[in-house]
Amino acid sequence: MDEMVLAALAKWPNVPDVYGWLKLDGRGDWLILDSRVSHAGLSEFMHRNVGVDERGACFVQNGPQRVFYQYATAPCVVSWQAATWQARPQFDLSCGIDHTWWVDEGALYLGFGQTLAAVDDRDLPLLLGCLYHADGRPLDDWPQAGAQFIVADQRVPLEVISRTDLLHRYQLCINPDAQQSTDCVLGQSR
Repeated sequence: MDEMVLAALAKWPNVPDVYGWLKLDGRGDWLILDSRVSHAGLSEFMHRNVGVDERGACFVQNGPQRVFYQYATAPCVVSWQAATWQARPQFDLSCGIDHTWWVDEGALYLGFGQTLAAVDDRDLPLLLGCLYHADGRPLDDWPQAGAQFIVADQRVPLEVISRTDLLHRYQLCINPDAQQSTDCVLGQSR
């Protein structure tokens, strides 16, 4: 997190949380009250200052205030650029991919340690070419159990799963709610 955010937290520790007006779309762009954030500086500030609380609810730390956000796919969206993963928001991906999932909605998700990331749909045509059968043959049909994801010399088994089960596995809350702030429904929208 930014130094000024940490300083604000120390100075004003008991500012109430905000719910219901911030979203992250499936391409990693921010929406405030369903309007896209177009100011690059604000968007990048928000991308740098994210976290996940003990309930699995995701937030942007805006100075001393936590602004909880809903997300369309996952708390983090990644794209493959210049032979490296770019994350929006900026969660730590340094541990590398340890899990891959094909979700029944037709999406690819990657696990980087404790971080679940959805692949930006614009990268799917390229990355679907990185799916292989267990014996190394290119996967020429719908992803299935026993397949593997191979990118940048890294081989990771591919699991087919529902999005709800995947979010539950990561103990993530899609839509934190102020009225239910201590009882977030894991893997489900409200």
